[in-house]
Amino acid sequence: MVSRLYRDLWNTILAGKVWRGEVTNRRKDGTPYEEEMTITPVLDEGGTVRNFIAMMQDVTERNRRRRNGSSETPYYPRRWRPPSTESW
Repeated sequence: MVSRLYRDLWNTILAGKVWRGEVTNRRKDGTPYEEEMTITPVLDEGGTVRNFIAMMQDVTERNRRRRNGSSETPYYPRRWRPPSTESW
């Protein structure tokens, strides 16, 4: 299954399309984590793929909460608060 995932990933981005998905990766210390990825090909003027931009996010805790059926409110660090709707 892993080889099929990567084959699909490469076929998609080499065709000039955006790929989105989740993979299990390993940290430098060897512990696994779940990562959400978006990979966008960068095309030249002729439409040839020249490079890629990848955005990745650790979604381990989010997925753990979903698997456990938790409806707990996500944790927001003190330095960031969701915007208030009172001023809208």
